[in-house]
Amino acid sequence: MPCYICRRRSGTNTELWKGLRDALERYTDREPVLLYQASWDGSSARVFHERCDHKGSTVTFAFLENGSIFGAYVDLDWSSPPGSALVAMDVPNSVLFSYREKEGLRFSPKHEDGIWKRSGVSAHLCATMGPSLGSGPDFEVHFGRSMMLTGTPGSYQEANIPLPWADLKDVEVWAL
Repeated sequence: MPCYICRRRSGTNTELWKGLRDALERYTDREPVLLYQASWDGSSARVFHERCDHKGSTVTFAFLENGSIFGAYVDLDWSSPPGSALVAMDVPNSVLFSYREKEGLRFSPKHEDGIWKRSGVSAHLCATMGPSLGSGPDFEVHFGRSMMLTGTPGSYQEANIPLPWADLKDVEVWAL
């Protein structure tokens, strides 16, 4: 899906967006806006926070080198606490998902109505970290010499995030 505002090309495809929009429609009616694309804006926590903090609900897509896509929807504002402080914030409306061409879109946890309220699920906010969700954390984007997706099952047991990590081709964050 192209981002007409910034003229960048997104790696997400129409089938994936349709499935996400169907699942998220009761949480948002806004059109998605591409806030951050690592391959375009630079792969760093600083740039992620400059472009994504205080923008409301977001969807993060982590594109693996093998073509798989993992992602997270969070209904909160990303922010950068002072210094290198780490703050965990409760996120009652959240879901992890994966997309593979052969399997289609899969949500974790599974539910026919999309997303539901959960207790004890946190987003980790820190100026030196990228998107991080779950008690494990279950889904975390690391920036450094290379971009990596890591996951340790905790809040989302069925998410199937590659353990202990996977190299990323790109990361996108969209406001919803």
